Amino acid sequence: MSQYFKEFRSDLSQAGHNWPQAAGLVYQLILLNGYSFNEAHQFVSDLTGECVGTGYARKTLANKTLIDVGSSPTKKGWDCDDIPYTTPTGWTTTCGVIARIIGGDSTSKLCFFLDGGTSPDNFPKTMIGTNFTFIVSASGLILI
Repeated sequence: MSQYFKEFRSDLSQAGHNWPQAAGLVYQLILLNGYSFNEAHQFVSDLTGECVGTGYARKTLANKTLIDVGSSPTKKGWDCDDIPYTTPTGWTTTCGVIARIIGGDSTSKLCFFLDGGTSPDNFPKTMIGTNFTFIVSASGLILI
């Protein structure tokens, strides 16, 4: 199940929010182990349990776009390329978040929480040295 963080949901409701088309906006997938969603969290520094281990790094989303989902033109999905990890070893991920990177962790804003995915390639996943790709659904990371 994917959920918005409260502050980001407020940002989406404001006119002029133009993710992902705005130039210069950087969004990253941050993988976590054991984090419990709290919609009041606002910044990356509020997170606990970020993964640590061989092959883990925060990943910048590539080729971000809005896509039409289903037959309704008002239903949109946030889409991007699948996200690969090369020979990750020694860590487990149970969920992830998408964050807008603005300077350091105390100023980078949390967008949405991901705790599901296309099994068996997403959550939960224990890394044992085999390449892993976080699969982005054909309808995008999350519906807006």
